[in-house]
Amino acid sequence: MSARRPRPHAVGKQTEPSAGWTSLETGETLSLDDAQASGSRAARPTLSEDTLPSGGGLTSTREDTPERIGRYLVVDVLGAGAMGVVYSAYDPKLDRKVALKLLLAQGSEAGRKRLEREAQALAQLSHPHVVAVHDVDVHEGRLFVAMEMVSGQTLRAWMRTAGETPHPWRAVLRPFTQAGEGLAAAHAAGLVHRDFKPENVMLGDDGRVRVMDFGLARPEEHLNTVDADPRKLDSLPFPSALGTPMTRTGALLGTPAYMSPEQFEGHADLRSDQFAFCVALHEALYGYRPYSGGTIGAMLSAMRKGDVEPPPAGTSVPAWVRAVVIRGLAADPDARWPSMDALLEALADDPALRRRRWATGLALVASLGGLGGALAVAASERGAATSQPPRACAGFEDELFGVWDAARKAEVREAMAATELPYSDSAWAKVQSSLDAYTGEWVAARRETCEASQRGEQSDSLLDLRMACLDERLRHVEATVGVLAKADAAVLPKAAQLAKGLPALERCADLEALTAELPPPEDPAVAQRVAELSAALVDGKIHYRAGQYAEGRALVEPLTREAKALGYAPLEARAWLLQGRLLGGEGDYEEAEAALTRAYQLALGVGMLDEAARASSWLVYIVGVELDRHDDARRWAVDAEPLSRAANEASTRIVYLSQTGSMETRAGDFERARSLLEEAVALSEARGLESASVATALTNLGSFATSQGEFGLARRYQEQALARWESLVGHEHPNVGASLTSLGTVSMMEGKIEEGAQAYARALAVFEATLGPEHAQVGAALSGLGLAAEALGELEDARRYHERSLAVWQKAYSPEHTRVAGARTNLGNTLHSLGQDAEAQRQHERAVAIFEASLGPEHPTIVSPLLGLGIAIWDQGAPEDAMPHFERALAIQEQTFGAEHHELVITLDNLGEASLDLGRLDEAERHYSRGLELRQRNFEPTHPDFIYSYLGLGTTLWQRGQLTKALELLEQAVAHGEANEGEPIMLARARETLARASWESLQAGKADEHAAARVAELATLAAETYANAGPSEAQALAELDTWRATLEP
Repeated sequence: MSARRPRPHAVGKQTEPSAGWTSLETGETLSLDDAQASGSRAARPTLSEDTLPSGGGLTSTREDTPERIGRYLVVDVLGAGAMGVVYSAYDPKLDRKVALKLLLAQGSEAGRKRLEREAQALAQLSHPHVVAVHDVDVHEGRLFVAMEMVSGQTLRAWMRTAGETPHPWRAVLRPFTQAGEGLAAAHAAGLVHRDFKPENVMLGDDGRVRVMDFGLARPEEHLNTVDADPRKLDSLPFPSALGTPMTRTGALLGTPAYMSPEQFEGHADLRSDQFAFCVALHEALYGYRPYSGGTIGAMLSAMRKGDVEPPPAGTSVPAWVRAVVIRGLAADPDARWPSMDALLEALADDPALRRRRWATGLALVASLGGLGGALAVAASERGAATSQPPRACAGFEDELFGVWDAARKAEVREAMAATELPYSDSAWAKVQSSLDAYTGEWVAARRETCEASQRGEQSDSLLDLRMACLDERLRHVEATVGVLAKADAAVLPKAAQLAKGLPALERCADLEALTAELPPPEDPAVAQRVAELSAALVDGKIHYRAGQYAEGRALVEPLTREAKALGYAPLEARAWLLQGRLLGGEGDYEEAEAALTRAYQLALGVGMLDEAARASSWLVYIVGVELDRHDDARRWAVDAEPLSRAANEASTRIVYLSQTGSMETRAGDFERARSLLEEAVALSEARGLESASVATALTNLGSFATSQGEFGLARRYQEQALARWESLVGHEHPNVGASLTSLGTVSMMEGKIEEGAQAYARALAVFEATLGPEHAQVGAALSGLGLAAEALGELEDARRYHERSLAVWQKAYSPEHTRVAGARTNLGNTLHSLGQDAEAQRQHERAVAIFEASLGPEHPTIVSPLLGLGIAIWDQGAPEDAMPHFERALAIQEQTFGAEHHELVITLDNLGEASLDLGRLDEAERHYSRGLELRQRNFEPTHPDFIYSYLGLGTTLWQRGQLTKALELLEQAVAHGEANEGEPIMLARARETLARASWESLQAGKADEHAAARVAELATLAAETYANAGPSEAQALAELDTWRATLEP
């Protein structure tokens, strides 16, 4: 017999727990210079019905509709106005639907050419908030423009859906901000719109706002020759003409209600568009336009005097928003905002959002005085506010506009479908269900928060805090949808968990937690920037949860630098914490340690218990599991434990338990690990958390059970963990890969080699697709595949897997890391199987040295390379020199696991075989018998590993002359080898040994006439296996063939 190899070093590990535009439809009306009809409320212009101007405009019927305009096939009439007709059409060249705007032929040739050049300039303007112009040409002497076909409604139609009460002001700002960005883009290209109004803005069903009609229908030659005499303007009736586009030759260019004073004088420029924008915004915010009067002249007079209508009583529009609008309405263009960009920046600068991110003012006082102080403040503010009209607690659904509305849903659904992955439909269903439920609860929480103030149950300061918390939650929704709207094959597997893992809304009703927030910087400019960076960090969190570590780090690193420069510790702590987790996800563990340490120091310094607890818990994992510094990790655990108990969120405690349990498993304190991990699972299930923390705890418990030889329990945990991971994040996620690696290790330990190989192969594909070919996790899957290949006798494949695993881990860690030592151990085992014992010895010696330096001389992980080292020495002809290594390995295992643990069986096998080789039959029988007893106590009777005990003990008894008992054990060895995948070489050795022993029995007259045929069959099968194994079994084959030649015919 040749030497029994040790079980290869198991290397499975856990990961860190984590986390397109729709098609345009046809058939919607594209307005052309729609005019607003009359109607008033308290002598103010109202949100009224759109009509076409009466007289002078074109009418178009199906009878006079051309079949073709240029290359375009006309489908239908969409609208008609004073300057032309709009058709829906089909472009056969590019296979798309378009809107065709066919203009009148009036005006001079020079004016038409200039208009054509303007259209061509606009066609070159590519911006998501400007309707795209595809083509400009002439049809029968009339200019036409081919434009993007947009399905949706005009901004006017959307404003009208609010009824008597305008939409909430934040819901109004969202589409107007997009429209303003479209205007700004046109201005940057040197274009002036000249007729901005709600009718010329489309809210697409795809969620995009687009500005239309950039002066394309205006005769250029009359732009600066306008009779703007107020006496003549007085003759124009108000308000019927107020909303009518003035586009005829010799008339004003624009729609009077939205025209600036200078535009009435024929001097429109970029600032005129800003004025029109602010008129429309005022109308949307308050329900009426800013200027009134009985005639256009009277309205113009009010403009020049700055007589803006006052806001309605009880309006919810903040004063700062009104101030932004009023500046844009200034009669003097120089007094307006310097640009549309400046105006939009002012609208984005919401002081309430800054205040709400931090506990300020009276809320801070309340937090210092406890809940009673908060109630006292609330009572005093109720008394002071009784004269104020109540806030309207309605319309919060509108705040979901552009965040999670029908258009955004369509956008996400189409992006997910475009991946063409087979589970895109089911992933979309999970996303839609989760986000619908969350946003529904968000609206209810928003309403309840508002009503609580109306009932006098909270102060305005606490209202601000609760609303700010809900604002931050909605920001998470917005960022999540932003990632999902660009979903590709890498994001889709994570989509369901992204949607399900949004922060809890309940915290926004936890007044104690809210008032514990820290105050913002005193400098308003710094406070504003802190708020902006805090919002930006949300995007980084979503990248982390999506597994987009590189993208997240690229975003967060500059934010962290700026947060540091601002000198505001709470923000800097959060930035470092997120950066540390992203670095850990990328496998840059030393940098992750530095970032998390900085986060911990800053958070603890300002009393941020949740952040300090999470930073220290992640340090337990990074330092203890990834960097193998267990004493340092335990010191971090001492800090993390009380912090995790004091934290506000249960998930913080679960993170501590799971990470520390992983570290203790790695460090070898298995009872402590079991206690921590079981508490993590219990707490997760008690809180009803269907989250990554439960799956992580189950994965870690499964790894612990594997280390303890409880393979049935380990499989149950790992299969539950895998099912949860796949449910949470889909099938292609790093955490799924880690779970598959762990499950593969369980299968290998159970002797289910093919099943283990399949799990490792799936894990490798997941890791390479999501993390890249050089990530540390790739090394784990490669190592598992090497173990499986070796067990199946595919030794060259095994060597390639182990060499690649070694290279990956050397690059991901360092040459002295324990995972590198594990890779060397596995490679050494394979080299031994290939007959390269000198090189195998070198690999094992290096592995032993690394383990001793990192873990100490008595750590159980060192057993595997010790056994490999002993075998390599033994097979070079020095079994006596191998024995001390085997004996040291057994002593370490007995000290660590006790005398009855399953881990001892491999060492006992090797001690038995070495003793047998040295002729120490008493020692050999003792070691083999003890190994068989431990297998019978710890393994299922069908476990393939029994072949080693049966073969070793059977051989020993045969050599001791106990032939009958020996044959019984050897038959059991062959039966186990044939019934299981097992190791083919071990089966061949069992067959050879049984053949030799049976031949001896036959020669002694103790076997029947069929024994000779059985001997020949066994010897032939063994020889075939040796021959197929190649050079590594050449000596065994030669010895067997020599013996076979001696057999009688």
